[in-house]
Amino acid sequence: MKTMAMLHTTFILFLCLELAAGGGAVFTRWGKTTCPSGNDVMYKGYAGGSHYQAKGGPGTTLCLPESPIYDNHSTAGSRSYLYGTEYQLEDPSLPLRKMFQHDVPCVVCRSRHMKSAVMVPARNDCFPEWHLEYKGYLFGGSTEHTASSDYVCVDGDPETIKGDDENKNGHLLFLVESTCGALPCPPYVNGWEMTCAVCTK
Repeated sequence: MKTMAMLHTTFILFLCLELAAGGGAVFTRWGKTTCPSGNDVMYKGYAGGSHYQAKGGPGTTLCLPESPIYDNHSTAGSRSYLYGTEYQLEDPSLPLRKMFQHDVPCVVCRSRHMKSAVMVPARNDCFPEWHLEYKGYLFGGSTEHTASSDYVCVDGDPETIKGDDENKNGHLLFLVESTCGALPCPPYVNGWEMTCAVCTK
């Protein structure tokens, strides 16, 4: 009985320390299967989203877990379909060109010490008083395709899902380039691939 009471007290103390530490920020690291130092892996898996030629459907990129759990199901079409994601980097001069046609992994991370997380586009460093979790390049769907898409920050040293480099063309991610006009140039540069950073505080 005393042992159970001690275990309960220890657990409560652990929870209090966790709360006092101020952790809890959650973010997705696109293109990787591990979290940066100081973060715990919630789960890892595969990037996915709507087909690049879809005329409707969600425009969000999801990090799908490696071990899905299904419930009631049917083989009848529901008219909403989810596809795996490929890097689309056809031009040999593009950054991360070696990732072309490979499928995109991802990992969802929870910070042990930081409360807030934000993806900052067009920068590969964080603003003062924010901590850099990872940096990379901004990706999104092609503006020439039908489907809508969100923007994701792919790690600058990305991985691929092993054994998957066939051209399946489901949900596609392209490097995002800045375009002058309403976007002021300078400081932006027309046609340059945009960076990104995921920052916590």
